[in-house]
Amino acid sequence: MANQVKAYVCSNCGAALNLNKAAGNRVECSYCGTVNQLENMVKNNEILAKDNINSGVNLYASMSLRHKKVLDIIASEQASPLDVYQRATIVKEEHICVPMFLFMASGTGTYSYEIGYQRERQKIQGDSIVTERYTEWSPVSSAVSCSETYFVCGNKDLKGVVDQFPDLMTVSDLIDIEDLELPADVQMNKFNYPQATAFENDVKPRAEALLKANAENSIRNQNTRNGHISSNVRIDTVQRVYLTLYRITVQYGEKLMTVWLDYKGRYSRYDQTFVDPMRKSQIDAQNAVINSIKPKGKGLWIALIIVSVILILICLCLNGALKLLALLPVAGIVFPIIKMVNNNKDYNAKISAEREKLEEILKPFTMATRAFIEKQVALNGIYQSVTGDATAFDIKSYGDVND
Repeated sequence: MANQVKAYVCSNCGAALNLNKAAGNRVECSYCGTVNQLENMVKNNEILAKDNINSGVNLYASMSLRHKKVLDIIASEQASPLDVYQRATIVKEEHICVPMFLFMASGTGTYSYEIGYQRERQKIQGDSIVTERYTEWSPVSSAVSCSETYFVCGNKDLKGVVDQFPDLMTVSDLIDIEDLELPADVQMNKFNYPQATAFENDVKPRAEALLKANAENSIRNQNTRNGHISSNVRIDTVQRVYLTLYRITVQYGEKLMTVWLDYKGRYSRYDQTFVDPMRKSQIDAQNAVINSIKPKGKGLWIALIIVSVILILICLCLNGALKLLALLPVAGIVFPIIKMVNNNKDYNAKISAEREKLEEILKPFTMATRAFIEKQVALNGIYQSVTGDATAFDIKSYGDVND
C-alpha cells in the first residue's frame, strides 16, 4: 500500500496544494495563484525514513515518448473502435516508486554426467571376424560457478507488474538516494515481501538455472547422458533500492486502460485495450476462414509418386525389352506433380482472396491511424503539449507492443 504523503499548503494563503499536476518542484496554488517552490518531494518523508534504501533510478522518459507508447498500444489493437483517436483521453499519470532488492549472489555446482566414447572391437560372426562399433559410457563430473546481480521486487502488491518486465533495471543506472530528482507527487511504497522469500523464490531458481546452463554449455559438443547438477547458491551482498515506473490511465467511454511504463520509456505493459465487439467478431470470423483453408490431397499424391518410383526401379531390374515397362509408371510421377502444382495454385489463390477480405475489414482503422499520425494532434488529456512533435507520433503500425 502506498505511504500517505503529508499535505503541502500554499505559502501565501495556506490553501492545500494540488500536487497531481505538479511540474518538478514548482506548484501553482489554484486558489491565489502563488507559485510555491517545494523542496523536492523525492525525499518524501525522508524516503520513508530511508527504509534502508541507498539508491534508485530517476524517471527519464519524455512526454513525447510516453504519448508514443500509449499510441502504440491503441494502434496495436486491430479491433479498436474507429473513433478511438478522437474519444480516448489520457486522464492521469502517476509516478510509482517500487522497493527492490538488489542481490549480489554467487553459486557453485558439481555437474555429474556420463560421457560417451566411440569404440571399436572385434568379434567372431560365423566364419569371419567383424569390427563392431559401440559407445562406452564413463561417469564424469565437473565444477561450475556463477556470480550475478538480481533485482527482485520487494513489494508483493506490485510484484506481479514488475515481474512482467524483462531485465528492467541495471546497476549502472542507480543513483544515490540523496541525488534522486523525482516529481513532487511520487508515490512511495514500502517493503512487504520478505528478503528471505525473495532469495528462495526468485534469486535461487535463477542462479541454479544459470549454473545448469553453464554446465550444459561446457559439454555441448560431447555425447552425454544422465546429467545431474548439485548446486549451492549464497548471498554475497544485498541492497535496497528504488525502481520508478509510470502508471498511465487512459479512458474511452466508461472503459479504463492502465499502462505501466518503465523509467526510461523502453518497455510497456497494459491490462486491456479498447475493442469494438462487432469489428472484433468480423476479424475473428475472417481469420477463422483463412485458417480453415488447407492444401488438397498432397499426402496422397506423394504416396503415388513413391509407389511409381519403386515400380520403375523394379522394371529396370528386368532383362531385355522388359525394361521398357519402366516407362509405364512414369505417368504415376508426372500426373501427381501436375496435380500438386495446380492444387498449390488453387490454395494460394484462395488464401490471397480471403486475406484481401481481411485487409478490407482492417482498412478503416488503418486509415484512421494514418490520418491521426499525419495530423500530429495529441490524444485528449494531459499530453496535449506534444501536439506537433513528430517523435510523439512515430509509432509501430501493428503488433505486440509489450517489448
